[in-house]
Amino acid sequence: MEYHYDSLLDEDPEIKEKMAQSKLQGAQTIIVTFLEARFPSLAELGQQKVTLIRSTDILNLLAKQIATAPDESTARWLLDTIAA
Repeated sequence: MEYHYDSLLDEDPEIKEKMAQSKLQGAQTIIVTFLEARFPSLAELGQQKVTLIRSTDILNLLAKQIATAPDESTARWLLDTIAA
């Protein structure tokens, strides 16, 4: 049995919206996970802040910066600045 990918699904606005929302939530989850691992005291603040960001590009940038932040104060500054 052979299945063919239906490119019409890619063009469906509802599917596009669900995919975008899924990517957004995934990026938000990654940031909170990084915070829980590296700076547990910032996890709750991070959860609140990332929900304000509606761009996966910005979330991906924030994730990279949080992952490489040298200390908690830098991570807090990133959250306060980028998710303002």
